[in-house]
Amino acid sequence: MLLSLEAERVAASHAARLRKLGPLTLRLLAGGIALLLAGGLVSLALVRMLDDSVKPWLAALVVGAGWLLLATVLSLPVLARLRRLLSSDLSLGRDAAELASAESEVRAGSEALLEVLAVRFARQEEQRLERAAEHELARVENGFQEVAAMIEDEAGELESETASALGELVEVVSLPARAGLNALRRLIG
Repeated sequence: MLLSLEAERVAASHAARLRKLGPLTLRLLAGGIALLLAGGLVSLALVRMLDDSVKPWLAALVVGAGWLLLATVLSLPVLARLRRLLSSDLSLGRDAAELASAESEVRAGSEALLEVLAVRFARQEEQRLERAAEHELARVENGFQEVAAMIEDEAGELESETASALGELVEVVSLPARAGLNALRRLIG
């Protein structure tokens, strides 16, 4: 009999604490969902705004880190209150340890996600740079081809000018010889 009364007292004590915990958890969940929806829309706007001033992958990383920081700061007071409620009872103390473990798992998961995102964005930036380098290389090659064509045109013009100048030079140099031949022809003829 004494044992059943003690069990009922403990159950009533737990029920009161769990009733306090329920609305708090619902508020936290609703706030998280609202934060997720608003965060998505605001993130999109921020990334598009930052795209003009920094690299797109860096803009996304900065916005994501900002949201992670904001979510952490906003959830700390709620988590602290949950911890106080859970740690007040020895049986709920195990739940607090599980919550701390879950927090560390979420923190580790967030860090791993940020690392994966950083690697992915770095890969995308590397691919973008490769495409830009290929484009620049093609542009330089086209420039070299244009310069080579101009050099060929200039060489052709220079060759024709040189041939013309040589013809004139031969004519000028041979002028005294022709004058001498013409004078001999007149004397003979």
